[in-house]
Amino acid sequence: MGMRVLAIVGLIGCSNSNVVDAGDAGDATVVDTGVSDVTIEPKPVDPVVVCKAEAMRVAALCNGSSQRKCFFEKYANLCTLERNDVITSALKCFNLPACHTFSDPSDPGIEACIRMISMNASNAGSVAARAAYCAKCPTSGPCMDQYPFPIPFEHLSDARNAQTTMCADAAADCMGADQCIAVEFPEIDACFKQGDN
Repeated sequence: MGMRVLAIVGLIGCSNSNVVDAGDAGDATVVDTGVSDVTIEPKPVDPVVVCKAEAMRVAALCNGSSQRKCFFEKYANLCTLERNDVITSALKCFNLPACHTFSDPSDPGIEACIRMISMNASNAGSVAARAAYCAKCPTSGPCMDQYPFPIPFEHLSDARNAQTTMCADAAADCMGADQCIAVEFPEIDACFKQGDN
């Protein structure tokens, strides 16, 4: 009488069940696999990697504008901040095969999406930074709600917003408040100092 042992391996959810020999009825052999119930968890996704990938996706849409492409390539560096989930959500608003920006969404659907993300992500730090900037630049387009800010304060960490607020409060005028943003984000500001193609 030959002894045959069947091994049954499930793809998911192995269990510690006994396997019975499929041979003669009187010669059943039990094999304990020693494996307890196992749940295979999906590998966690790094939110910084997801955010940077979204920024690079949007940058690729801007191949025709070196300034805008540069902006999104440098904007990816903000993905290391604690509010990268907000940045990722806002970048996903750029869902058309064209180059759009936060300050120039050029599409009502994209603009509505950006405004909704900003409104939902607003906190005390972003409100203070916006108020400090707009106190010096009340007639700028973003402060008059004509279009969203080039760098939405809602995307930024509390520390970045606190720095921007202190700087804008101390600024003598709108040019000084603009410098606060340029100092806080030198890589992004440099994109707009280069020529566009």
